[in-house]
Amino acid sequence: MHGPTPSTVLANFEKSQKKIRRFCCTFIIFSYIHGCLASRNPAIISTMSNNGIPSVATLDKPENIHDVLKQDRGDDCTPCRIVGGGAFLGLAAYSYFSGQQQLEKNRAQILASKSIFGMRSRRMGIAATSLGLAWLGVWRLFL
Repeated sequence: MHGPTPSTVLANFEKSQKKIRRFCCTFIIFSYIHGCLASRNPAIISTMSNNGIPSVATLDKPENIHDVLKQDRGDDCTPCRIVGGGAFLGLAAYSYFSGQQQLEKNRAQILASKSIFGMRSRRMGIAATSLGLAWLGVWRLFL
């Protein structure tokens, strides 16, 4: 039987893990620098040294969550909003109608089980889930 031994496989795996970690760290640092330079934010650029690398103090300071959320939100195209909103609205309708159908189908078993969650609370749960999904669809479409 010829092939790599388990210790060789493990050593190669550890080497590849180190390379992946090094690549990810380098990618994150360069992405951060590119984002800082692309945004032309004077507060961030002024804290950089001459070679364009931000100082440790700048990287250590947490960013304002509201600014990050504004930058992350971006603009969606109309077809993306229509597809996303339609998917949530369709899921809400499916959830409501199939849930009610399954509830009526198992009505006798539910009533015989003497559970504290009777038909009314289960209907309310299905309706609340469907309303939540419908709200997500409306939010995705218009807000």
